[in-house]
Amino acid sequence: MKEFIRFSFVLGLICLVTGSSLAVVNLFTKPRIEQQKLKQEQDALKSVLPKADEFSKVNDRIFYYIAYQDKQIIGFVLKSSNKGYSSVIEILTGVDTNLNIVNVKILTQSETPGLGSRIESKDFLMQFQNKNLVQLNNVDAITGATVSSKAVIDSIEKSLGDFKGYLKEIKNAE
Repeated sequence: MKEFIRFSFVLGLICLVTGSSLAVVNLFTKPRIEQQKLKQEQDALKSVLPKADEFSKVNDRIFYYIAYQDKQIIGFVLKSSNKGYSSVIEILTGVDTNLNIVNVKILTQSETPGLGSRIESKDFLMQFQNKNLVQLNNVDAITGATVSSKAVIDSIEKSLGDFKGYLKEIKNAE
């Protein structure tokens, strides 16, 4: 019985020391991690609307950013996600003020390597450029990765459709 109590005390002491160490490390690294996340987010936004020099986040019913160049609105960045074949695919879509797609970037995906992961290929993503909501049915899926391709297409189509409706609501409210 004494041995059980001694082992429990030692185990508790080890847990206290390691837990405290993790808390201290987290305290010092959290600001740097947040700063790195912000930089990655800005780089991703810049990659879908390269002409923009400033972005402002809008969190209302739809998750999007307004993109500015010299204090003038030049477009929007829509963030969307959809279930692919084996993972949730997160996407950023940059659109101009006429809601024509400028660029698309896959933020995260864990699709099948060599097949579904080809949704990140330049050839696939360039198909979206200069297309609007009506023209998205002209985007070709990747052979062998139709579920992943369709997930990207559907996600962009849904986010653009929702955003277009949202803008109409805002204009009607004014």
